Amino acid sequence: MRDQLVTELRAIRKMPGKPAIERLSGMNELVEALGMGDVARAWARLERLHQEYGSDPETDIGAYFYLAGWDVGRDSLEQRIGEYANKFACDKRTARRRGDRGARKLATIIRDRSESKRPWGLIALYQSGATVDFIVRLMMAYESWRPADIRLNGTDIADPTFTMHKNPDVTGGYYHQLIAEAVPLDMSVAKGGTMASMVVHWPMPVWPTWQTAAHLADPRFAVWTRTYRDRGVELRLAMSHRVSVRENAIVDLSPGRSAP
Repeated sequence: MRDQLVTELRAIRKMPGKPAIERLSGMNELVEALGMGDVARAWARLERLHQEYGSDPETDIGAYFYLAGWDVGRDSLEQRIGEYANKFACDKRTARRRGDRGARKLATIIRDRSESKRPWGLIALYQSGATVDFIVRLMMAYESWRPADIRLNGTDIADPTFTMHKNPDVTGGYYHQLIAEAVPLDMSVAKGGTMASMVVHWPMPVWPTWQTAAHLADPRFAVWTRTYRDRGVELRLAMSHRVSVRENAIVDLSPGRSAP
């Protein structure tokens, strides 16, 4: 995704005159990342990025916007490069390299803020009797990545090879999956105490979209979800605070039986 964003930003930089919304014509990756398919919204967000990061032409991103014609215009990229070099006392190659770095940095910002292109993580648990199954499924494009840190009850259980598989439902998509089966529950905890937990830390720059799911067979239990500032999420199974008067009753939900 980032490489395509850089390509489209460089194409915009080559266009003559002062920038206008028409420059986004055919820039599908930028329109999707900035505006979720809406050209007007994408242009408005690009303008805000100019105001936020591109007001100083001597910075890399500022140089990109300058060479793309923001507040400058001119008939060609070469004219803007020459003007930039004269105005900021550098040679033309330095001006171009600075703008290239700015395009890459801007593409990274756009990618990291994109809502539609984020990695997606699912953590699910299925409780049965005194055990629980956990499933962790992480989906992303095949870009540069680092293995996720996955901990079960505080113990690292991550696959050190972090094997990726093609996602048949998403073009260019891949996934990593880990399953922990029949994890024993700590039945000795007090109300609110943690019986089992799964924590996933995502050590990559783009914050994923997390989704959790749970199936509980025992009404005495509750599920809690917590997110962390370091791109982590926790799903834990706990003894509920709201246990009925019959809290000591054993509920048998095996086939053919119903709860009393």
